[in-house]
Amino acid sequence: MENKALFVSQYLKPLLLVLGEDIVDAEYKKTADEEIVIVSYEGGGSIEVNVHMDSPAALCRDVLKSI
Repeated sequence: MENKALFVSQYLKPLLLVLGEDIVDAEYKKTADEEIVIVSYEGGGSIEVNVHMDSPAALCRDVLKSI
């Protein structure tokens, strides 16, 4: 899948929301230098996961390892 933003919003985010880890959002951001997924938690905390050059499977693996 070419569009990581679409993959994150349609597939990864719903998965993360049902895991029961107090996750309230997941979004993909791309800048000139990096690609990240931002996972936001209840209470305002968040983590950023580098997903530059990741396939969809690798993106999932990297995010799930980080939460």
